[in-house]
Amino acid sequence: ICEQEYAFKKVDGQLVRCTADDPDAWYRGYIDWMKINGENCEVVDWKTGRVKVTKQLQLYAWIIMTAHPEVNNVKCTFHFVNVPDQISEYYYRKDMDKLFQPFQDQLDEIDNWYRTDTWPEVPGNIQKTTGRGAHCRFCDVTNQYCSHGKSV
Repeated sequence: ICEQEYAFKKVDGQLVRCTADDPDAWYRGYIDWMKINGENCEVVDWKTGRVKVTKQLQLYAWIIMTAHPEVNNVKCTFHFVNVPDQISEYYYRKDMDKLFQPFQDQLDEIDNWYRTDTWPEVPGNIQKTTGRGAHCRFCDVTNQYCSHGKSV
């Protein structure tokens, strides 16, 4: 499957899969390529930048195992298109509780922002041409809450 879209929303304190157009979605993302074969899944993410290790593959493994209960083993690979390197990591359902742990603090922060309706500006690196953060294009927050936000 190429360009598989996943979205999750919070229901009773748990993240559950939903449609990407669900207004309550907390996470929306795309997996470049994946193949499920029984209890095994392989995920590939192509990268054009420099070689670096991030928690993105770990998040992909959690997404796959949450969305596909039949999958117990996930191999995730970064393929770097500008260099011959690739980085592969393996994840297992028995470690499912640990997979999401690095993201829990961020989720709790976002939950607090929703509850208190307090939205701190975190634009990342400001791009010279737009004056917006590098990741602002992914954010749905409007300029009512953030000077870098989208127009209402």
